[in-house]
Amino acid sequence: MFIKSLTSEVAIWPAPRYDIDAGAPLTPTSRDGYIDGAAMSAAERKRIYAFRYNVYAEQMARPNVDDADHQSKLLHDTLDPTAYHFTVERHGLVVGAMRGNLFGDLPQAHPYRHAARADYDLDSFLACSPDGVAFTSRLIIDPAHRNGPVLQRLLAMSYAAGLDKQVDFNFFHCSPSLVDFYERLGYRRFTNSLVDPAFGYRVPMVLVMRDLAHLKSVGSPLLRILRRETNAEAPHPSVAWFNRHHRAVVAEARARRDRNSPIWRGFHAALGHAAATAPILHGLSGEDIRLLTREGSVLHCRHGETVVKQSAYGSSMFLLISGSARTSGNELTECRPGDVFGEVALITETPRIVNVTMTADSEVFVLTRRHLDRLRKTRPELAAKILYNISKILARRLVAAKHST
Repeated sequence: MFIKSLTSEVAIWPAPRYDIDAGAPLTPTSRDGYIDGAAMSAAERKRIYAFRYNVYAEQMARPNVDDADHQSKLLHDTLDPTAYHFTVERHGLVVGAMRGNLFGDLPQAHPYRHAARADYDLDSFLACSPDGVAFTSRLIIDPAHRNGPVLQRLLAMSYAAGLDKQVDFNFFHCSPSLVDFYERLGYRRFTNSLVDPAFGYRVPMVLVMRDLAHLKSVGSPLLRILRRETNAEAPHPSVAWFNRHHRAVVAEARARRDRNSPIWRGFHAALGHAAATAPILHGLSGEDIRLLTREGSVLHCRHGETVVKQSAYGSSMFLLISGSARTSGNELTECRPGDVFGEVALITETPRIVNVTMTADSEVFVLTRRHLDRLRKTRPELAAKILYNISKILARRLVAAKHST
């Protein structure tokens, strides 16, 4: 399936208000006015490039985005000529697009080959499946259609195409706010995070395409597509290889799904200790904390990594559990366990106003806008407490900023 490259940003903006669940229809249909397709001709691809430019440079107001042709109002790059392009249209207009590249289709001199091998630690995957490695990128959905079926359609088309092309491993990297979302689709974290020069902190993820058991264990909606291809319960050779060579990844992913595992027990204990001093947790009971972390992600960040990049778009907030960080914007601020950063973007979905760099190996909990929206529906009292705490944090910072001027 095709979602993200080293040189582009996932543009589901503002953050989608829907979730893919086991009951969501993934079979392409045009009954609701949406039409799926694969762009093949030069004219069809040009429409995609124009759509990208409209969302990135105009709707998201990012005129300096890399690879933008402002004269022609097109956005394309060197991965496009060899890519498979997928689109969703409505009333004759492109409202969603994404692309996928087979690693083997890239010219030997293409710079992405070297970058991908380094950042995704690809050599062992290529040794296992020389023709079965793919990347996804340029997932873009028009903001006016983020509540509809566009994402489901794109995911279904790209996953089915990957199976048809005999892809075994699909790679991409995403923002911290989307890690939980893609883990519920069946993706797994497997290597160190990246710091993209344009978009900041990114989390590399891999989808083992034919891992029926894993897709079943996470309740992935992609499972139905895979089952249409095969009913075999015995692991595919690529799955057996991954389970053998990445035992720690498999075990950690399983532990993250089990909220009673030692990983989560330790995390909840750390949060319990921090509750007395963490402003975001003020007034929350132990059960409240457990419910708060029922969904969401814990990230392991390394010393020197910039987790929040100034001017980048985001819809998530970070609670520092262990380690330390430094914010840099109008002034330097030290962050200690219990502190939060990124709360402005969580509420307003506007560009980040500071950089946040880790000054030690650290753990952070990611609270996303989608996460908070779900709590408002399922646990409104808990959501009210969190929103009240965020408002107090913002008020204190506003007062402090006023006094410092």
